[in-house]
Amino acid sequence: MQIKREDGIDFIRALWEYMPVGAWTMDPDGIITSWNREAEQLTGYSSEETLGKPCSMLFPGRARGDGAPAHCPEHAVEGRFCEIVGKGDRKILIYRSSKPILDDDGATVGWAEIGMDSRGILSRHPEYKFKDDYGNQRGFEKIVGNHPLMLEVYYRIKLAADSNVSVIITGESGTGKELVAEAIHGHSSRSKKNFVKVNCSAIPETLLESELFGHVKGSFTGAHAGKVGRFEYADGGTIFLDEIGDISPAIQVKLLRVLQEKTFERVGESTPTATDVRIICATNRDLTGLVNRNLFREDLFYRINVFPINVPPLRSRTSDVTLLVGHFLEKIRKDTGRPISGISADCMTLLRRFPWPGNVRQLENAIEHAFVTSRGETISVFDLPQEIRDRIVLESETPQNQVRTPSIRQKDRILAALRQSDWNRTKASRILGISRVTLWKRIKELGLIDEQA
Repeated sequence: MQIKREDGIDFIRALWEYMPVGAWTMDPDGIITSWNREAEQLTGYSSEETLGKPCSMLFPGRARGDGAPAHCPEHAVEGRFCEIVGKGDRKILIYRSSKPILDDDGATVGWAEIGMDSRGILSRHPEYKFKDDYGNQRGFEKIVGNHPLMLEVYYRIKLAADSNVSVIITGESGTGKELVAEAIHGHSSRSKKNFVKVNCSAIPETLLESELFGHVKGSFTGAHAGKVGRFEYADGGTIFLDEIGDISPAIQVKLLRVLQEKTFERVGESTPTATDVRIICATNRDLTGLVNRNLFREDLFYRINVFPINVPPLRSRTSDVTLLVGHFLEKIRKDTGRPISGISADCMTLLRRFPWPGNVRQLENAIEHAFVTSRGETISVFDLPQEIRDRIVLESETPQNQVRTPSIRQKDRILAALRQSDWNRTKASRILGISRVTLWKRIKELGLIDEQA
């Protein structure tokens, strides 16, 4: 029995509609052209609410420089975890794949995507779960976190370690990019060789070339002896170039040669030296934007951007804050000998609410600060750094990008503290855990009148 073309198309449409995973298609501009039933179940959006709409509705506030939705694929994506926003601003982590839709001439005329709820993936694939040396499911190597976004990072670390390609680690400052690089090296075939770290932004441009490639005696003023460079020292191992976006055009050219020819020249020497080094780079800058502004070489970008790993900010995985706080409590207690064994429930709640612009590094600093100020065995809100206490009180619960105004809840808290202290601002500020100046500003903004006057 043969199936007519029209019947075959109907069969494919029915198959698409009843696939057991969310499925949708988009035109080249990212406009949704189909939306199956499982996609409705996954996101809460009906087909009537999505058809003809830009797919950026799943990623509010994210767009590329050309105006197209940032998440719209520019190439096929094979199984990646990705966070989307469903109906009612519900955040959903999905496991997503995409393929181009081609016309008869091979031109891309749209995209087909499928997405699965990550909980189903993680429950059926225990290899995505990682444990530390003590059997606690709290992280991978020195990295702490078991949020699904971090599970993807661990998975990509494993993939990167099994190959020898160049890796670029992206993410905000303080997210732990160096730990990711160490984990890749530690699980690779080069683990018994040196892992050499270079902070490119911390070394003056005039000295960076010598640091990377070495120099011979007398090659410049002050070169009283020869020097072995980081690349030579890392031979057979891995070199980690942190803040790669800050290197000068001259160093970019020399680094490109190392990647292309596997050789380098010491400063003051014309004889090339062969090197066998795995290069891992990291940056908190937008390298694509730097390339577009001719501040970073495009050919070098494509050489280092073979296998990208993005480390999510802490505010995107707030469920990991509890794990991180416990980790830092244990670590700092061992370092200092202070008998601090816990943290109050109110303090933990505030730590989970804080946006952490400095990410994990800032959280660790906050716990270290608390160890200095705490006088008991439990850290309280009053032991946190002033900037955290002030910001928690100052920020209302309005969405981002809107004008923040004092909330009713804040007004009640401030008024209760003032009444408890008989309107003594110094005592009230201590109760609230904020400075006296901040309290005075809040009283003025809220129009509170001294009831004792």
